[in-house]
Amino acid sequence: LARPPTRPAHRVCLERSPLAAGFPSDAASQPRLRGMASAVVSLSDSAYIDASLAVDGAPSGPLAGLTFAVKDLFDVAGHPTGFGNPTWLATHAVPTETAPAVARLLQAGASLRGKTHLDELAYSLNGENAHYGTPRNPAAPGRIPGGSSSGSAAACAAGDVDFALGSDTAGSVRVPASYCGLYGMRPTHGRVPLDGARPLASSFDTAGIFARDAKVLAAAGAALLAPPGSCEGATPPPPPLPRWLLPGD
Repeated sequence: LARPPTRPAHRVCLERSPLAAGFPSDAASQPRLRGMASAVVSLSDSAYIDASLAVDGAPSGPLAGLTFAVKDLFDVAGHPTGFGNPTWLATHAVPTETAPAVARLLQAGASLRGKTHLDELAYSLNGENAHYGTPRNPAAPGRIPGGSSSGSAAACAAGDVDFALGSDTAGSVRVPASYCGLYGMRPTHGRVPLDGARPLASSFDTAGIFARDAKVLAAAGAALLAPPGSCEGATPPPPPLPRWLLPGD
């Protein structure tokens, strides 16, 4: 669980994030960072690969009235999944089913508003993407948002949505949460089904949540962690390992 600091978020990026601190505010002076500089102009253009995607949630439920964005490695029926790479986007069929992690939130009453950018193939903690640019960090414009769930963090931090769905393998929710001044949760591995989600490292991948408000995080987390079978399309977690790998092995 990543918790926002009590001091202003932009100071955290400057003082506590060595990686982010290495990037100057005049990003346009460096070719590698021009995408980040241009992203400051429009949050919607920089955070989303598809800002027009809209799926209404159930009419009632614990998340009724709330909105969320989803990282573009989760399937949404009828909408392409790009996985942060234009070749992947062009060569994979449009999914016909919605990922259970997304379905759980919709069934709890939340409405989906947009698919968000990520690091290419989810393989970075920076939040930069050579094809689509770098989502703006609303807490510290001109500095990286962290990744790989960069667009989800940016959309949530900017107030576009109440919470956002990301994935976390080695920090991809926790890092951008800390950079963007958000609450971020990485559940126990296997606790949330990842059917309909592109993998990075299946033995470590998890779904995760961003929110600006702790109560919203708790409500969204409860829906995401709903008991297996309580939501349509959910699948049970994998069985526990019979034993752990020991040093002697």
